[in-house]
Amino acid sequence: MNHVPALAILVSTFHHGKQPSAIDQQIFATYSRRTAFERPLMSGVAYAFRVLHAEREEFEKKYGWRIKKMETADQSLVKDDYNPEELDPSPVQNEYAPVILSQERVSHIVSIDMMSGKFGMFHMSRIWF
Repeated sequence: MNHVPALAILVSTFHHGKQPSAIDQQIFATYSRRTAFERPLMSGVAYAFRVLHAEREEFEKKYGWRIKKMETADQSLVKDDYNPEELDPSPVQNEYAPVILSQERVSHIVSIDMMSGKFGMFHMSRIWF
């Protein structure tokens, strides 16, 4: 089985619909680190959750952070040395894809909306399972 769909199955089984979730950031990071050999050409993995605009406020309350824009005000991409608190909230759109779980090496992208960048909507619409 392809490892990316396997990660999606892991999250859908142990996170979605569970109160409380049976998987957290530490478990996801450990699992993705231990299985990194299965994805040698990938620098890191993260899981973005699909959030409709009507669900945004409830989602942000649940996670305790705002969904943030992928790019800064001057349209430059976020870099490793950024302060996540300085990022603007993601603009109003029909749906969002904020990262909720990530491998340790890409943990700086948690809360960033993968659909807020220049090509975000195009790329995310191609990979929804």
